[in-house]
Amino acid sequence: MLPRPCFLALFSLAVALGQSSGPFRVEKLNYVWSKALHHLQDTGRRERLMTELEKFDNLYLNAKQQDHHGKTIDEMGMIDQKLELLLDRYDLPKTLEAFKRKFKSVNEHIHNTKHDNDVLRKEAFEDSRLEKLWTAAKNADFNAAQLTALYQELKDHEQRLGEYEEGLREHDHREENDIRAEKQGERAKALKDTNKELEENLEHLHSKIVKLKETPFENRKVQELWNTALSNRQFQPHELESIKMELKHFEKQLSKLEFHKEEMGVARELHAGSKNRMSGDVLDDFEERQARMERKLKKLESYLHEKVRHSEL
Repeated sequence: MLPRPCFLALFSLAVALGQSSGPFRVEKLNYVWSKALHHLQDTGRRERLMTELEKFDNLYLNAKQQDHHGKTIDEMGMIDQKLELLLDRYDLPKTLEAFKRKFKSVNEHIHNTKHDNDVLRKEAFEDSRLEKLWTAAKNADFNAAQLTALYQELKDHEQRLGEYEEGLREHDHREENDIRAEKQGERAKALKDTNKELEENLEHLHSKIVKLKETPFENRKVQELWNTALSNRQFQPHELESIKMELKHFEKQLSKLEFHKEEMGVARELHAGSKNRMSGDVLDDFEERQARMERKLKKLESYLHEKVRHSEL
């Protein structure tokens, strides 16, 4: 067997000549590898990246082989996210962007469509108040993850409501059969407390759906982060206010990135077809700044995503 550095050199040549589809069994990894070769000149870094990608090759194949009840799509999405972090760690922004363009949008469409259909097909509620809340949630502009979380909360409430009604029937039966008054008084108090908790929880669910509909943000990505934070009952009001401020900063930075992209488009038009070296330097500078901004925002988004969910884990 050829030593790895020798293999890497021969494979790089084969890719350049169009004689190889890649060293991996998974198509997207061969695509990532072929793109990364253009930006990784150091043999040591290439070798380390290949070792990392070999692990991803096994991860993707194992996920495909363990296809149980549609869970593969979720697992693939998680592996994709880990692959993005790897490319970011190796400082390969152009490779990362190419990967997203080619594979991510398709995966997200399949994933979102599947989850949207699964959530919307969930069974109805027997209690008319819960069914009314669920209908309001389905008609609002919530994503599949938010709908799934709301549905589970409503189902938990329905189960507790069923247990309360069963306890109420048992209490009535015992009362009819002259069970000791002292015990009956304790049960009556417990049932009264449970009823109060159920009413308060129903009000909480109603308020949550109303708040999720009303958002202080314009950017869809930021809206979803804010809605996730609101859905997390572990957060206190002051913590939500702090998260809101961080999200406002994130939205502002996203707006700056969009403005920079527009400026870059204008610069490309102005310098299109120019062989002037200065023109090339200007465009290179724009691209480098955009890549830096995208990396910074990607890290900030990952941090915020973990923050709004951390207490749920």
